Amino acid sequence: MCKVGINALILFTATFMLTFGCLPSHLVESDLVNASIKAHGGYEAYLNLKDFNYLKTTLTSRTEGALQDTLLQAISLPRLDETYLQYHKDNLNYETHQYRGTTELLKEGLYIKDSLLIAEHRRIVDGANFVFFQPFKLKDRKAQLRYQGVIDLPLAEHTTQVHHLKVAFEGSSDTWHFFLDTEDHRVVANAVDHNGKMSLITNDSMQWHQGLLVHKSRTSYLSNEDFEIIRPQATYEYEMISQ
Repeated sequence: MCKVGINALILFTATFMLTFGCLPSHLVESDLVNASIKAHGGYEAYLNLKDFNYLKTTLTSRTEGALQDTLLQAISLPRLDETYLQYHKDNLNYETHQYRGTTELLKEGLYIKDSLLIAEHRRIVDGANFVFFQPFKLKDRKAQLRYQGVIDLPLAEHTTQVHHLKVAFEGSSDTWHFFLDTEDHRVVANAVDHNGKMSLITNDSMQWHQGLLVHKSRTSYLSNEDFEIIRPQATYEYEMISQ
């Protein structure tokens, strides 16, 4: 049986200890994910989503802070296992349809058979869905979660106390970090270590759509291993489209 000592009570809030203090590690992680999913609308709403459409605008910045590029993407999910992606880049129109693991790509209205280009767009679609549907994707059976405790996360204008979950995915070399608000369990930010480069992405504002709490605006920062901000890299704006 787990015994909570005086030192633990000093390190953690009373609420956290009552909820998680005596649980095995894997139950702490599971309970935190379930609490966060509930705070974002609940798993049932996520599984039953349909005609879920939004526009994503990405503004990337140069090292010195000047605007480098703007990309507008139209993303539509008729249902959870089907995604359409449309965007215009370098004077070309791209359309991607992904359904249950099968990806089709059109460029300027013509089907593309280039396997590398198709694989690139599959990653774009998978990445968009993974990032947008937080924290529901942490239910993925390939996700390996490790609870890192409560930390003070330095954000752009303030520091906030969060639960820190470290996440690895089978078949991927990237390491993800999810930060959940200690009070309401909403996802405040996440970070990803990709090839030795750490990026911290903050959820600056959120919005409700079809019963789900989703992104409205986010900012990506280059950071160090302690998640301290070095400089902005990109901003993301999301506009939900109702049928």
